Amino acid sequence: MDEPQSFGALLGEVLARDRALLGRKEELLAALEGRVSGAQVWAYRSLARAVRETNVAEAMLAADAQDAAGRKHAAEDAARTLRALGMQERAVHRVIDAIVEALDWEARAAEEDARTAAAAETAAAAEDAAGGAAAVEDAAETAAAKADVAEVEDAPPMTTQVVLVGTPYPAAFAPPVPAPPAAPVVWTCRCGHAGNRGKFCVICGLPRADGEVAAADVWTCVCGRAKNTGKFCVACGRSRADGDSRTHASLVWACACGRRGNKGNFCTACGRPRAESEVELWTCTCGHEGNTGRFCTACGRSRVEGGRR
Repeated sequence: MDEPQSFGALLGEVLARDRALLGRKEELLAALEGRVSGAQVWAYRSLARAVRETNVAEAMLAADAQDAAGRKHAAEDAARTLRALGMQERAVHRVIDAIVEALDWEARAAEEDARTAAAAETAAAAEDAAGGAAAVEDAAETAAAKADVAEVEDAPPMTTQVVLVGTPYPAAFAPPVPAPPAAPVVWTCRCGHAGNRGKFCVICGLPRADGEVAAADVWTCVCGRAKNTGKFCVACGRSRADGDSRTHASLVWACACGRRGNKGNFCTACGRPRAESEVELWTCTCGHEGNTGRFCTACGRSRVEGGRR
């Protein structure tokens, strides 16, 4: 059975025809209304309230042309606006996550991160190559000067020192071998983004000194919320001891209707029994967790190409 389409993917299909539709509230809702089904209804209702009562959609559309840090700040500002409106935390995440997925921000941030890392590696290699060439030239000049001095001071009278062409440098004067460039340090930010290589997180902009956490400290809750870094899930409030999917994987299951975090014998959304509707969750090599179908909902890779488990 194919994975149910996420609301963010549905929104992305609508915006693919006209990205500016995100800023035209009623036209956007009208385009979505006839296509929403199943588990997408709750996300649609949350989005409808957000776009009618705030300007978060227009603000995130305006930030679409900014870099990764600017887009991250825009998403955080939008979340604060929705919380001030009185929306529950789960509804806030539905709205923000759907717009981020529809505008493809996570994939674009990963591409920008890869380009930045590649440019840094190229610059480091060029610098090391230039430094190594200069060191070899200096060492050769020094060795030649020392050989000349030693020949004058130490040679016996009337003795001619024959130097054969092609004789290698003595070991003491051999040119130093340039050290290989150090491998770039990859670190995980407490916002949940892994794979940072520079001094700042490419998603939230935090400096490494303030934001770095161990990869083992980033966890996914049984409710389906990924990239938690604290003691409690930011979506449902469960403590890590009760909700970490790595330690409670056998107790929770995902339904084919799209509902995750079920603990009993029946799905809490559609009511189907676990024996008939349970689907396996898998993590893509792009870092997106909780996929249930044959393709990753974040990058589109097939499970054969991108599945890690």
